[in-house]
Amino acid sequence: MLRELLRARSTAALDSAGDHLLVRTDATGLDQLAEWHAGVGRPLTAFDERVTTARYRPGHRQALVEGDAGGNERSQLWLLDLDGPPARDRSMVQALTHDPGTVHLLAGMSPDGRRVAVLSNRRDRAAFDVWLLDLDTGDERLLHDGGGWCQPASGFSPDGRWLSVLCPGPRPMDT
Repeated sequence: MLRELLRARSTAALDSAGDHLLVRTDATGLDQLAEWHAGVGRPLTAFDERVTTARYRPGHRQALVEGDAGGNERSQLWLLDLDGPPARDRSMVQALTHDPGTVHLLAGMSPDGRRVAVLSNRRDRAAFDVWLLDLDTGDERLLHDGGGWCQPASGFSPDGRWLSVLCPGPRPMDT
């Protein structure tokens, strides 16, 4: 797999956990997720659609995966078991969001692996709100509905108390 990664048109490191590395690569012609460990790469997805990004879930052998369907740019989120076979289709992963008419962007994974911050326009198609999803209970809570465009930033603070996102300020080019 190293040869394929080096020949790929695009490879990006997405997250690390100890000596494991999640990468997105288009070695197959379509952005997919792979894991690199101890000098060996292993494909994790083989979807018909692209994978946009992913993060390890701390304390679990799982990854949170973001991707869209058919290039529609309406990202959804899934939880992927990293010890299973490569996921060939979305039926092999646990859906965390279920509205293909809206966008869901990964904004951060809490350090304890329990909560995920999600940016979504499901409340108002013209605005991206900040939601908090509890992976253990499935509970969702609206954290911020500023009425504008928010985008992912650096994510959760190391203690999990704070979340960083970028939102427009009062002046042009002010976030």
